[in-house]
Amino acid sequence: MVYETDLKKIVRKIGTRESIPNAEVAIAHTPDGKWFANGYRKRKYNIYVLVQMMDGLTLKTKDVFSDQWTSGKLRLVAGPLWNRESDGLQVPGKAGDTGKTRQLFLVKW
Repeated sequence: MVYETDLKKIVRKIGTRESIPNAEVAIAHTPDGKWFANGYRKRKYNIYVLVQMMDGLTLKTKDVFSDQWTSGKLRLVAGPLWNRESDGLQVPGKAGDTGKTRQLFLVKW
């Protein structure tokens, strides 16, 4: 839902419960306000849904492997992080290397 603070009311809805199953948790708008991102966890993966605010176009990223890192000081939360140019999303996950190191991955389109 898009809440207009000046009007103090919901002005429209974006996405569906199916396309954004956990909208209350990890969310972020791009610095330019054109995109909305939602991150959520499903088993050992973080999943990100992107919604273009202008027309409601909805995209889903590939699942990002996070393994068991769900709690503690070094957990891999599904919080999306936009770059300053609003054209890339940084997401945490585990790399495919031998040590399965924690990394930030860049999602761009």
